[in-house]
Amino acid sequence: MALVLPPVLTQALSPTGQRVAEAAVEVIAARGYEGLSVRTVAAQAGLTGGAVQHHFATRAALLEAAFRQTVRSIADRMAGALEEDGARELLLRIG
Repeated sequence: MALVLPPVLTQALSPTGQRVAEAAVEVIAARGYEGLSVRTVAAQAGLTGGAVQHHFATRAALLEAAFRQTVRSIADRMAGALEEDGARELLLRIG
């Protein structure tokens, strides 16, 4: 049993885009949505504001990137859990 995510959630980001997305998650976790800005994400990622805006031009795009990063992270953890001994069979019995 494999987790199947919609293509929009599995599209690969460039290394810098991935770094920005991870920084956006960290900023939201620490400061909430109110603290999310190009400037705060750039500082968290150790990048310039221009580099952040190149990948995600708006605050809404940063929020979307953080959401997608979070979903990918959860899916990766779930996929790892499914690989553990007995987990797959347990889910099949429950489901």
